[in-house]
Amino acid sequence: MATKPPKNVYFNGNKGEVWVNGILVLTAYKASIIKKNKYEEFPSPTGNGTTRVLVGYSIEVTMTYKNTGIEDLKAFNESDDVSVIMSETNINGDVTRRVKADGVTFDDETLIQFEKNKVGEIELSGQAETYEILQDK
Repeated sequence: MATKPPKNVYFNGNKGEVWVNGILVLTAYKASIIKKNKYEEFPSPTGNGTTRVLVGYSIEVTMTYKNTGIEDLKAFNESDDVSVIMSETNINGDVTRRVKADGVTFDDETLIQFEKNKVGEIELSGQAETYEILQDK
């Protein structure tokens, strides 16, 4: 019978950080860099279903942060190359994964959004040209 690892080795989202062009986004609480495969489909040579062939991928970058009004994220208005680094550490603090996305362009930026009795949030989403895993241990 297999044993479960202790709960303190899991990544639980409590120890994550986001940097945009070298500026730490202290209030970010939700973020992701996702690699999405792109496929071309064609009828299977055997006549049953379809066959998928990998033709590339896209890299999607999203982040949500609490709006304190003091964030200095000029990168969202720049035409220069924007880089985003995200890191996450497990509960023990002994394993960190750090990923960098370069050539980020933001498609959407929430300028204002509010809801009664809720803390204001700003959400950004876009795509990157490349990604690199900087640390995975």
